[in-house]
Amino acid sequence: MFPVAAPRLPVNRRRLGWVALACSAAGLAMGLSACGGGSRSNFFAPGSIVSFGDENSAFDTFSSASFLNANGSGNAVLKGLVYTVQVATVGASVVCDQATPAAECGTANGTFTDPAANTSYYSFVPAVPYTSTKLELDGVGKQRTTSTVYDCSTPRIWVHVLARAYGRGYTSQCALDTLGGAVSYATYGAKTDDVIAQIAAHRGQLNSSTLVTIMVGQNDILEQFNAIRATPATTDEATAIATLQARADRMANAVKDTIGTGAKVVLALTPSLNDSPRGVATDAALLSRLLVAYNDRLYVRGLGNVSGRDLVGVNPDTFTNSTTRSTSYVHSTALCNTSGLVKPDGTTTPTPGLDSDVLFCNSNTLVANGSTSTYIWADAIHYAPLGHSLVGALAYNRARQQF
Repeated sequence: MFPVAAPRLPVNRRRLGWVALACSAAGLAMGLSACGGGSRSNFFAPGSIVSFGDENSAFDTFSSASFLNANGSGNAVLKGLVYTVQVATVGASVVCDQATPAAECGTANGTFTDPAANTSYYSFVPAVPYTSTKLELDGVGKQRTTSTVYDCSTPRIWVHVLARAYGRGYTSQCALDTLGGAVSYATYGAKTDDVIAQIAAHRGQLNSSTLVTIMVGQNDILEQFNAIRATPATTDEATAIATLQARADRMANAVKDTIGTGAKVVLALTPSLNDSPRGVATDAALLSRLLVAYNDRLYVRGLGNVSGRDLVGVNPDTFTNSTTRSTSYVHSTALCNTSGLVKPDGTTTPTPGLDSDVLFCNSNTLVANGSTSTYIWADAIHYAPLGHSLVGALAYNRARQQF
């Protein structure tokens, strides 16, 4: 836990976060679970991991009427997407006769001319629910199929990195992740009361062998930030701070109730939105004040007296604060090229810049010279895989040391 306001920790205290990375984030993302610290002979080994929170901890799906199943029916479901950069591998295109069903078009047969304005997308559910296949028809009886595989088994969000370090996986959200033992109830856009409701709905799954992860507050802070900056403003800063503090009080009580089930809790602080591309481009000082109001009330006042054997606090500010962050990484610039992202059904996102569009960012849609190994932010407010990996690695090391 943090005895003082987390975003304002002295530099030497914040630097301690880097010590936890002796077991590298990259190594944890690869599934190495033997690293971690402590001299105790016994360490907590969770029987299950349950995640609550907003989109930073969420897995999601994609479906649309035009996203077809192999039998031609609509609303095929692509599973295992996350709100950061997806791992998407585009396979080699295959050309065959139009008479051959697209799902069986596996052997090249002939040449392909320009398609005659006839393009469809197939998911081939349920056989391969992690693949989007583009089907194009030309005017001379040939079809071209190009498949994109979305590898949700590769950890891209912090809870997946943490779970993999414990030898667990989110199989219910991604069957490709066969380790099992972890489940996420986090959802896009969730605010404090939504996360409290998530916990209440699944409290019966929690016990002394459960590790619970929570990241919350981002959408509450952005809601108040936008209300202050609206024209005309719909709230003032003092009212916004009071609203955030009241929500933080409720969240602290929910965390204590979770600990009351016997579960261990890893609680990640709200991402440092003041250091995000949006914060830098708008009003970083205001975002910082709102962030401190929520985090201080939750982690310092609300949970300051909870034992470190029951609760681990993780401060992402370590990786983005200008006094502690690594100069090897790219800060304040988004990795995803969000102008006209293409959805898995081939349609283009209608309004470039929507926060939810990061779900359609993948390894083929990055900015020029962008790299998942150097960029902290995927879009204006969401972590890139690197940011998630750093937080997940720190969470594992803190949990390993304290539980």
